[in-house]
Amino acid sequence: MTSKTIGSWNQCDLLVEGDKVAHIHAQLHMANDGYLTLLDAGSEHGTFLQRNEQWIRVMKVELGSRDGIRLGDTEVALARLLELFGEHVRLRDHHALRVPAHLAERLAAAGTRVLLERPKRNPATGIIEEDA
Repeated sequence: MTSKTIGSWNQCDLLVEGDKVAHIHAQLHMANDGYLTLLDAGSEHGTFLQRNEQWIRVMKVELGSRDGIRLGDTEVALARLLELFGEHVRLRDHHALRVPAHLAERLAAAGTRVLLERPKRNPATGIIEEDA
């Protein structure tokens, strides 16, 4: 596994400027199979993932081809993350991440971090399924 650091410190592998970006805000890991996992490094202002036009605070998430990434209030283009590892990167094709509206509102109000790692997907439809 190969790892890179992301943050506002000039020693990070990817320098991201922003008032709410920590010196070392997050880490990006590339597994042996080429898939990328983004991990928040305990930042005060959080790391966020955008899927289905919703921003969700995360601690750890495997990145998909349609994801948006935000550190604090600074968006980071997915392409910038991919450049850290070159041509060996692979991304999952995450079509959907469904978080029920009532749960999303409660999580946002509580400032809770959501762990999203390889969500359960219906093999027939490709849609991520909610827990029953």
